[in-house]
Amino acid sequence: MIQSSGLPPSELSSCTAGSYHSGMAMTLRLPEELEKQVEAIAARRHVSKHALITESVARLVEAEEEQRQVDEVLDYAFERYGDVIERLADA
Repeated sequence: MIQSSGLPPSELSSCTAGSYHSGMAMTLRLPEELEKQVEAIAARRHVSKHALITESVARLVEAEEEQRQVDEVLDYAFERYGDVIERLADA
């Protein structure tokens, strides 16, 4: 299970910004309106656009993993107790 860092977003952003050269380099092209929104949020948080996008991707990856785990548990529950669940639903 992926654990949240527990850091406030401002600290998480500064941590991810420090790892700029340790990861994969890539170019990200955003629609103009989305880029303006990213710039505004980054300015309000006093972080770089890079740090904001890195934090956002990390949160998405964490949320996807959490959802995968929930789906896995639900699949097991329905496989194991599906007949009971159906009977309860019909009651």
